[in-house]
Amino acid sequence: MLLFYTFTLQHSTSPESLRTIANLDHLIWQTELAAPINYLVTYPFRWLPGAWIPLAINFFTVICAALALALLARCAAILPHDRTRLERQRNSNHLAFLTIPSAWVPPVLAVLMCGLQAAFWHHSVAATGEMVDLLLFAYLVRCLLEFRLSEDESWLLKFTFVAGLAAAEDWAMVAYLPAFLLAIFWMKGLFNFFNPVHFARFLKGKQIEFRLPLRMAVLWLAGCMTILLLPLIASCSRRNHVNFWPMLKFVLHQYDLLLRSRALPARIILYLVLTTIVPVAFMGIRWSRVTRQTTTSAPIVTWLFHFIHAVFLLLALWVAADAPFSPTRVQPIYACLPLYFLNALSVGYYAGYFLLVFGMRRHRDNRRDRSFNRMLNVTSIAAVWALVFLAPAIMLGRNLPDILRQRHDAVSDYLDLAESTLPPPGSAILSEDPDRLNGLATRLIRSGKKSDYLLVDATLITRFPNYLKSVSDENPQFKIAQTLAVPFASATNPAVVVSWLRHFSRSGGVYFMHPCAGFLTENFFPQTEGIFNQLRPYPTNALFPPPLTREIYTTNTDFWRAFREERLPRLLALMQPRPAPDKNFQQRLLALMRRAPQPDRPTQIAGFYYSMMLNSWGVDLQRAGVLSEAGQCFDEARKLNPENSAAQMNLQCNEDLRAHKTLTINPAAHVVDKLGRGREWDAALLQDGPIDEPNACYQLGLVCLDSRMYRQAIQQFGRAARLAPTSPDASLRLAELFLRIGDTSNSLAQAQRTLTNSPENSRALFVKGLDLIELKKYDEAILPLNTLIHLKTNDVDAHLARGLAFLKMDKLNAAHEDYTAVIHEQPTAFPAYYGLADIAQRRKDIPELIKNCELYLTNVPPNAPETDQIGQWLKEYKSGANTPSAGGDRK
Repeated sequence: MLLFYTFTLQHSTSPESLRTIANLDHLIWQTELAAPINYLVTYPFRWLPGAWIPLAINFFTVICAALALALLARCAAILPHDRTRLERQRNSNHLAFLTIPSAWVPPVLAVLMCGLQAAFWHHSVAATGEMVDLLLFAYLVRCLLEFRLSEDESWLLKFTFVAGLAAAEDWAMVAYLPAFLLAIFWMKGLFNFFNPVHFARFLKGKQIEFRLPLRMAVLWLAGCMTILLLPLIASCSRRNHVNFWPMLKFVLHQYDLLLRSRALPARIILYLVLTTIVPVAFMGIRWSRVTRQTTTSAPIVTWLFHFIHAVFLLLALWVAADAPFSPTRVQPIYACLPLYFLNALSVGYYAGYFLLVFGMRRHRDNRRDRSFNRMLNVTSIAAVWALVFLAPAIMLGRNLPDILRQRHDAVSDYLDLAESTLPPPGSAILSEDPDRLNGLATRLIRSGKKSDYLLVDATLITRFPNYLKSVSDENPQFKIAQTLAVPFASATNPAVVVSWLRHFSRSGGVYFMHPCAGFLTENFFPQTEGIFNQLRPYPTNALFPPPLTREIYTTNTDFWRAFREERLPRLLALMQPRPAPDKNFQQRLLALMRRAPQPDRPTQIAGFYYSMMLNSWGVDLQRAGVLSEAGQCFDEARKLNPENSAAQMNLQCNEDLRAHKTLTINPAAHVVDKLGRGREWDAALLQDGPIDEPNACYQLGLVCLDSRMYRQAIQQFGRAARLAPTSPDASLRLAELFLRIGDTSNSLAQAQRTLTNSPENSRALFVKGLDLIELKKYDEAILPLNTLIHLKTNDVDAHLARGLAFLKMDKLNAAHEDYTAVIHEQPTAFPAYYGLADIAQRRKDIPELIKNCELYLTNVPPNAPETDQIGQWLKEYKSGANTPSAGGDRK
């Protein structure tokens, strides 16, 4: 198996081994707090050259897998075969393990069924970290079985120390601990440690000996102390210093959370127990009292035991062959290699049972077997021998194509494409997906190009003050400290990051590995370049990105045409569901020998990556009016990732546009339902890419507006207005937003566009009136405000606006009526008191002026801009001035 795994070894980085290799390459900035044993045994690989690390750590994993299988072989060889009466009659070995000529068959069969199992094989040829955990588990099982043979207490001491290491390594090992303790008490007796009557070896004269359990407890605690290692290293780190106690509490909290919340649902736990734990528990019971039956019941009990052993053997074989209820099928989150190890032990024991019971005559029994029994014995032995050759052959035929295919998986192909289309040297490459960024970094290390690019995790810049300093120390050639121009502690401020990237874009380029959103796109517009997005600063005072140029269109069209010809067919073929087997029995049997291509995790991840970028390029094309090509991109993005909600929404919108259907803007729930999976907007944009559909653009515009990202809000509302020109909502939002930023001309145009489709829209009438007042067209502003007041008599804002227009036109009586109407409806409306005070000042009515100034001060909130003017008027009156000073303009 060592040679076989070496032959199928992965020579590069896979998605599963990425985190391990990235850690060894010092690419992961955040502190590792889990798996201290893995950290220790793999630490020497950090001293190797970067180009050697993937192959070296993967081969180390192969060695660990071979050692685990060696422990499995030893465990299967020393399993006790004295559980039933027939086994005790046929097995003369006082230690109860097999000594028959075919005793080598159970260990070999167990090793083959475990070693060729898909999940075990997959974790054996890639450095996922699971093999070190399994090696600890396998050694624990071996210690228990060796103790059963020799009753040497040193095996228990070894067991407890390694059990402590395993508990510090993985929370799941803590979950296995009760089963191990139960096995120890089962072998030694529940009261062996404490009752002098049952165990004389713990007695010394009249004193009870508790030395063994005390030593075991001390050793277990010593092993568990390794859980302190990684928090201690993190507290001493200069790169990312964290305090020791908070990190230790965090680790213990994770253990508590996973163990108390049952990381797996009860239904899945039941499946796993019934299919893997129960067969092992059954073979651990020595059926002595049950098998003391009468002559009449003896055949029934014997055949019942034969049937149970046969069922458990077939069940174990089926689990190894990836049955629907096997561990990785019922829950693909965890590797569950210990369960496959136990399942292989079951295969070895139950196969040995049939070899012993049906292959050996009873001791001192010279009677000739009857013909039926002879035929049964021959058939059973032949079936076991057939399993030795047929079962591994089936496993090999099913799993080898997948393993060979994954040696260069779809993610590796994606990274090859990314490496071949890299931006110019000296560029900064950012990503909010650490796996994608680290995958590219490992490739650049292997090819010697790492120093040519500045790789930055965009999720860490604004969260950790030390992150950018660490990036600067590792990349001195980019002189980040000089271009940042502020202390690194200030880099968590988004404005500082924007300023730094803007400065960096002048000397190099700023690229994202996927579509981006947020504060960066408020200051930069993304420009698609293959599977990268270049961020370019907006021109001065520009609200919209420049249109798609012919050069960019040609470059991207050629890129995606080559992708469709070379990579897309293979990806789609791998994503096809497995075809149902034919009804013909022979063809079904042959189907067991091969496995149709499955949408494995690397293929799904690559499809996720390509789907985002195809969807992004499709949005660029659709906004440029190239609808047919955009529709093709959306359709391919949906096929590569069926859960891409953005591509689905964009494709439906594209089909409606090509069919010249009238698009409308519906309530927010319509869009939220389509996003699916209960995601927020930021998660949807990060996972699926941009959305070019009127409802989504409108809702996203509202989100940007609430976040004060006005440029993106204007872009989203503007796109929604273009896609749904008959719906007034987007145009109205644009009008209000333009008015807020002081762009009165555009605000007036959007308000007028809204009124064209909805002449009696109250908000549009109000915005139009305000726009005309800002443009000092007071007489024109009266008409829409009159219409609004006619529709809504008690509209306070409309009366205030019209009163201001009348005041600017020096129509004091009309202004006085509007302000009085406002106070009648809302007595605390302080702007109306200011307007009345201004009117009184112009009329030189000092008592009325004083009254309205005091009412204004009573109702005004702090820091209102007119408060200074009101105070100045009151001061002049109190000083005895006969005539108040001229009033200021109020807006």
